[in-house]
Amino acid sequence: MDYDFLIIGGGICGLVAANSFIDQETSQKNIKRDSVHWAVISAQALRPACSLNSLAIISSFGIKEGASEWAQTLAHARLEFYRKSKLWQLRGVSEIDYQNGEYHEVAHLIEPQEFLTSLKERAANYFSFLDKLVVSVSVDEDSFIVINYQDGTRTRTRELLIANGYGYETLRLDFPLAQKFLDWKSFARRAPGYYLLFSNWDGGDRGYVFELPESQAKIVYRAEDKKLLIGSTTQSGDFLAPDLATLHTYYLEIQKFMQASNRPSLPNISGAQVQGGVRLRGRKKRPFAGPLHQNESIKLRGFLGPYKSGYTLPFTKFS
Repeated sequence: MDYDFLIIGGGICGLVAANSFIDQETSQKNIKRDSVHWAVISAQALRPACSLNSLAIISSFGIKEGASEWAQTLAHARLEFYRKSKLWQLRGVSEIDYQNGEYHEVAHLIEPQEFLTSLKERAANYFSFLDKLVVSVSVDEDSFIVINYQDGTRTRTRELLIANGYGYETLRLDFPLAQKFLDWKSFARRAPGYYLLFSNWDGGDRGYVFELPESQAKIVYRAEDKKLLIGSTTQSGDFLAPDLATLHTYYLEIQKFMQASNRPSLPNISGAQVQGGVRLRGRKKRPFAGPLHQNESIKLRGFLGPYKSGYTLPFTKFS
């Protein structure tokens, strides 16, 4: 089957792109669901989205609006996140208290599963969802973009967005790549991150985040689902296994902090699950957003590597 528009990636980047595309295409046209052929391709059982295993903190800490063009982009992205979350009536966003040393603010915390589910539900008004594992992307003699799947089938489209994080590394891209993408790709690196997860821990009715300024340790409490998260590691290179020694050190640092501030004791570390994912980090933490094909008339684009701004940058890049 041929499609008008396809997205590879069912995480935060792909789902925000789908919803933004709906707004763009339906703002001045009365489009019905059965008149369009749009789809999101994602094999979540085999390659779950990294954004499902994120601490997902929305804070202005470290962002000095106006300090640089990039700082301005990050500040705008945060505002667009708030605007569209409200406009689209997304679930899974809660107000929390955020503290890093002497810095305090009212910030927001995301419950990833609920948030992504609400994005998917809204997108499903126009998009279908294909549970397929993509192995390669090419362009045929008629300038159709061809997506080949692990099961031997394929689909074609006139427009494609690749937004599947570090998973793009597993795709064979059988077409001449744009120089801008090659330049970005030469500096892009995998960046695994892991944290400890404790379920059914009652820390009160309001969520909070504490970051210890003398280390990278942080504690995240989600009041809605009574989950406590401690982490998170930021690793580099090709070693993807969790750094358990660092996680244990963070646990001890947070335990000391909780005792000193007369807060509830941490549960025993033996009851923790180790959660995490593999992010994609570009040079100076910059993502790639633009054409992937050398011939820009072929609508084959990518949005990759938003890194630690993954829950806000997609809201502005596709605005």
